[in-house]
Amino acid sequence: MSRIRAALDLKPQAEEIELVRQIADRLGVGRWQGELFAPMPPQAAQLSEVNQALNAKVQKRTMKLAQVNHPLQAEMRVRQRSLAGSGN
Repeated sequence: MSRIRAALDLKPQAEEIELVRQIADRLGVGRWQGELFAPMPPQAAQLSEVNQALNAKVQKRTMKLAQVNHPLQAEMRVRQRSLAGSGN
């Protein structure tokens, strides 16, 4: 390319050089971002699956706790009534 410029006696303009530099910078940044974010979709899918599994476990545990809590609440009400009736 430099031979052609020399043969035609063309000199690169400052604006052309700056434009080429900016394009090279953006291509470099774009490539870096592509490499950085490429592994994210599989990781995001894995995280989503783990999140769904954890939510299911939390819901199951919450239901079990509610089943245990219901009789305990009923027993507390009975005891409170008993205490209130005995004058304590």
